[in-house]
Amino acid sequence: MREVYVSGAAGGEFGAVDQPGLQVGDHRGRPCFLDPGAREYYADWETVAQDAVALLRKASAEYADDTELAALVDELRPASPEFERFWTSQDVQNRSHCPKILNHPVAGQLTFSLESLQLPGDDGQFVITYTPSDDTTKARLATVLVRDHSPLRES
Repeated sequence: MREVYVSGAAGGEFGAVDQPGLQVGDHRGRPCFLDPGAREYYADWETVAQDAVALLRKASAEYADDTELAALVDELRPASPEFERFWTSQDVQNRSHCPKILNHPVAGQLTFSLESLQLPGDDGQFVITYTPSDDTTKARLATVLVRDHSPLRES
């Protein structure tokens, strides 16, 4: 599994806060470019999309023999004009930290500090954390958590 895929350990209680349409084993960029809701979900969609492509380009260079990565690029280039534009810009990067603002459909706007930590001794394995950047985000997350995990919640 390469660094650009979501592992089975991803998620947790707030896993769905990160990206709608993201499935275990999927590339983070696929729903970013193919799910129309992603443009509304990310307050700065263009930066998120550029970062996803730059990370994919970096991984493609490091793992040139990875047929899944090559197939993903082949899928996204004709499917998304933005992906094609970002891909041909040839930007390569891996951000270790950045702000991220999400427009959650229930909680509203959430502001996080994202940190990506490479695990020692694990080739290409990262832990990505989202830390609420303000008290409003903390309160909104707590409300969603209580609502989603209440034993009294009606189905």
